[in-house]
Amino acid sequence: MPFLALAREKTPFLATTALRDSAETQQLVAVCEVRLRAARLFLLDTLRMAYDEVVRGSEISLDRRAAMRMGSTWATHQARDVVEACYRAAGASAIFEAMLLMT
Repeated sequence: MPFLALAREKTPFLATTALRDSAETQQLVAVCEVRLRAARLFLLDTLRMAYDEVVRGSEISLDRRAAMRMGSTWATHQARDVVEACYRAAGASAIFEAMLLMT
């Protein structure tokens, strides 16, 4: 069950409202979305610039290669951090096999 589906249904222990109604959860989802989108756009933009260099008949410059590595590493780190944030927000539900955050 993806985190958003869990947030729609789960009411944390001793809480009166579902995760979906929590301002903290809503902020977490928004920040995670922005982090993933920004990392993705940075990577895609860097790859587009490298592609443009190749189409022009140039080799990919050392600076562009470094930017590509930086973009892919940054995107990977952001994805890891988002999954970890969702895992923590899911609470005890995250330890069950039925709770697959990656689906």
